[in-house]
Amino acid sequence: MSSAYHIDLAVNAVPAQGGANFSASTSKTLPSQAKEFILVVQPTGSNVKMKLEQSANGSDWVQVVDDQGANIESTVTAGATGIVYVDVPLLQYVRVQLGEATTSATCNVKLQHTLIK
Repeated sequence: MSSAYHIDLAVNAVPAQGGANFSASTSKTLPSQAKEFILVVQPTGSNVKMKLEQSANGSDWVQVVDDQGANIESTVTAGATGIVYVDVPLLQYVRVQLGEATTSATCNVKLQHTLIK
């Protein structure tokens, strides 16, 4: 799949440091015709763990699970690019939780997608 569209979920976001600490990005609204999602995660300065969350109303958030029941999340090495395929439909609102950084870091996260025609 070649994604013609993307949404910036996090731009130079500062992930929470240490343990199980996470910080949420600002929520984004998906186009109603968005489908075939790919997350692109690019941390600098530290490894970062990313969790994808969704909401139907913009206030009650749940972590996205794939078609096998596993949470959609990934730990990405500093300086690398992590690619996460999202094989399930998403609700109207999405955000990412970023955390478990061992040192000061920043992270960019894009959600690429196509559109139903």
